Amino acid sequence: MILSLNVSKKFSTHNIIFPDIKAQSSDFIQITGASGSGKTTFCEILAKFKTLDTGEIFINNKNINSINVFEHIHYISQFPEHNLLGATCFEELELWINAARPSSLHPDIPRKPNVKDAKNVIYSILNDFSLGNLINMPIWRLSFGQKKALAFCALIIVLRSVWVLDEPLAGLDIDLSEKLNDMIIEFIKKGGIVIVTSHEKNLDFEFTHSNTRIINIELDEPKYTFTHMEREKGWHLEK
Repeated sequence: MILSLNVSKKFSTHNIIFPDIKAQSSDFIQITGASGSGKTTFCEILAKFKTLDTGEIFINNKNINSINVFEHIHYISQFPEHNLLGATCFEELELWINAARPSSLHPDIPRKPNVKDAKNVIYSILNDFSLGNLINMPIWRLSFGQKKALAFCALIIVLRSVWVLDEPLAGLDIDLSEKLNDMIIEFIKKGGIVIVTSHEKNLDFEFTHSNTRIINIELDEPKYTFTHMEREKGWHLEK
């Protein structure tokens, strides 16, 4: 697996030119930067949730506009509710199992499970994330950390080559942080590419890996352009 990108995004107040990145199997890349520097925008462009203004993204030398990017990239937002569609924990994972192509499912998951098998598989996955006793819990009643844990369950169900995780450790307790750390180590060992974002310039995850990189996004001071109506009102920038 080879992932390469050089992209930029225009906003009303400023432009962001992201660092050129080339990643290959077993790479771990941590994107850092201050709030508003564009870390989430970078993730959303990579996952095709937002369009890029200039540049290109390639997966195995194929432009992502010519392939189904969702078969290669698994994006988890820093806002867990953006990842969740089911009414309960059980329904959320059932949706993932039923929607996934059989060839992309984890080998331990039955391709066409009956109701009993599906429930056993889903309970086992939820239990790994300390959510087993919440299998029928409405998602809206879960805590922030529990919602993130539920979103991470999908990483086990569907096999993809690239994980893009936006602020994955935010809101997690120690146990869940260690669980995610172990998942990333295992995924990298199998040749996966992991891209995470963080406010911290030090490595968030507790492992040493030769293919680990930290890339910082520098943001120039935004230059606000007033609209005609704002200028008519006499608005101006304080110096």
